[in-house]
Amino acid sequence: MQTKRKSSASSVTVLIIILCLCVVVVLFFQRGSKPAEQNSSSSTPQEALATITEGPSPTPGPTNTPAPTFTFTPAPAGESRNNPFPGGTPIDIGGSMVLTIVGATRPADDIVRNANMFNSEPESGQEYLLVEIQVICTKDPSDKCNFSTYEIKAVNSDGIVLEDESFLDVEGMLKSSEFFGGATLKGKMFFLVPIDDKGVVLFYEPFLIGDLIYMALP
Repeated sequence: MQTKRKSSASSVTVLIIILCLCVVVVLFFQRGSKPAEQNSSSSTPQEALATITEGPSPTPGPTNTPAPTFTFTPAPAGESRNNPFPGGTPIDIGGSMVLTIVGATRPADDIVRNANMFNSEPESGQEYLLVEIQVICTKDPSDKCNFSTYEIKAVNSDGIVLEDESFLDVEGMLKSSEFFGGATLKGKMFFLVPIDDKGVVLFYEPFLIGDLIYMALP
């Protein structure tokens, strides 16, 4: 009789254990399915439809970076042929000297011809340009400045350098000179230039040290 009671008691115990395992399994699956149900219930049918029809949001394309801009800064006056000092401007040419192109006459063929009948006539397609120049020495009255006409030249629109016609016999020609501070040199210089060439400018070229200085005609 005791053996039968023990076997029935053990059967009940196994059955209880199986029931407990089943309860645990059911609770586990129910707890795992609740978040999915909550997520699905949080969205309305309209939102779900919009998600289906619209699809994933498009990936933004690359932004267009504006191209860099460059500004051209012209050279200061006097530093290029395209931007010379205006005629009549007092210009510091170094050596404590200030040069000014006082005036210009073109053509000056009659002036050259009337000054001396033996002066050379311009060749075909050329004419004389007369330039009146003033140079002031700004040094102390006891110090000297040195000025050379060979440092003043002309250039035409084709870029050809033109030397002054220093051999002409015309009264008041500008000469290379030494002069003391406070003194002023004045004189005329002549250049043979192409007729109707409006691009002619003068430039000062220091013999030893310094940059070219470009000067427009008045």
